[in-house]
Amino acid sequence: MKKSLQFLVVFFLAIFLSIIGSNNVSALESQRNPIAVCNNDVIFRKPYERLVVVDLTQYITNQATSEAIQKQLFYELVYIKERKVSPFNAIMTSGDIVFHLCDQQDVSSRIENKLDTGDFVLGIFGTSSDKVNELLAQYNLQKIVQADIIVVEGKYTYSEVRPCDVLCSSFIQSKDSWQSREYKIAISKVSHNDSVKQRENLKVSVFIENQSQYYIYSFLQASLHISPKVSSWYMSSWISPSLIVTNVKDIVPTGKTQFDFELNTPIVPGKYSQEFDITILGKKVAETFPVTVTVQSESLQLATIRPRDNLPFARVRESQTTASNELFKLDSGEVIIIEKDEGAWLYISTKDARKGWMYRPNIRFN
Repeated sequence: MKKSLQFLVVFFLAIFLSIIGSNNVSALESQRNPIAVCNNDVIFRKPYERLVVVDLTQYITNQATSEAIQKQLFYELVYIKERKVSPFNAIMTSGDIVFHLCDQQDVSSRIENKLDTGDFVLGIFGTSSDKVNELLAQYNLQKIVQADIIVVEGKYTYSEVRPCDVLCSSFIQSKDSWQSREYKIAISKVSHNDSVKQRENLKVSVFIENQSQYYIYSFLQASLHISPKVSSWYMSSWISPSLIVTNVKDIVPTGKTQFDFELNTPIVPGKYSQEFDITILGKKVAETFPVTVTVQSESLQLATIRPRDNLPFARVRESQTTASNELFKLDSGEVIIIEKDEGAWLYISTKDARKGWMYRPNIRFN
């Protein structure tokens, strides 16, 4: 077993040294990290903010004969083969950057962190070059640190994160953060019925395409927001009165996504229209789209809440007495359905099917 393990280390070490020792960048590009293949289940997509530089020269000192270096290479070459994932986003050798096979825009390193932003992990053999500055600008990297990578309990992690001095002396951080990116969304279709009944809500589907070069993330701060221009037609299924829905999965560049939501359209018969905006990071990224619908009459008897004593709300109770339990409150101006008229007390319902008794002086008939 020991001889087999030594053979594996020597075998993979030979492959590793043959790759990094070559000055032929095109050969490297054709290899594209041949041992590690793409596995989307074990990568984490976050917007890059930090460049983490790993000095790989130390791992090939003295022809990689020390026990510690062999152990590290065993992890890098044998353990990667089992996990099918590399800790690096890219490797620089001979002044050129070779990207990982499955690296895409904003695929953060295979090293988990607790930040909302991700790390671009760059392994450097020998000296660096100005091409790193192109990378810093492209990915909006505003922080630069240096670290070593180790394996703890089967997971990659950083060891001794520190300022990057000599190796990074020519690096220039990006002046712009990932939050300054310009997104563009195209709305291909807005689908809904032209009419609803008085008690019905309107179901809407919005089909969009990400026409920007960036990923749209699924965490709330940076996700795509669909919001009403006016906070009306609110549904309890919305995130808030001013935010209807966001994307729950990342949207890739050129990716297409469908958003489904409901609108609490007015209960009074008539034709209505509402406008909606799509924003990312507080910036409008698509044309405002309207939703127009006709509410058809069901011959319901309607009334409007007008609380007595100029109160902002009226109480809905369990039975026909002010001593009975309060079920809920209705704001002044809200339109309700009269289900039963018992003189001083009215049995009412709301569009969302809440029911109860209300004292007549709090109601004005339409």
